[in-house]
Amino acid sequence: GQAGGGMASEEGLADFEVEAVIAAFLADATCSALEMPKLTTGQRKEARRIAEQHLGLRCDSFGLAADRRLHLFKLEDEAAPKQQQQPYKLQPACSPEGSEAGDSDSSTPAVDIEA
Repeated sequence: GQAGGGMASEEGLADFEVEAVIAAFLADATCSALEMPKLTTGQRKEARRIAEQHLGLRCDSFGLAADRRLHLFKLEDEAAPKQQQQPYKLQPACSPEGSEAGDSDSSTPAVDIEA
């Protein structure tokens, strides 16, 4: 058997789906920064184009020449409505209103159906 899959092979570069990776990054609320792997020039342009379409993303390059890497950062969106980010509150257990009124001993149904 072969040990390890050749993930870092040069051929795999063209198969790297920039858009899918950025979409996954956006969907992951726990992740605030993403370091892209080594990209072709076209992929780097695509990554920047996608980042520009998303207001909450900032795109920076780090490193020189062959070691250059694209990094994406999520910006804390100040324009987002804060009302939707309320702390989660546990709802009290459902208690039917008037349960203490003592209606439970009445044997007649509340709705009379006349045939």
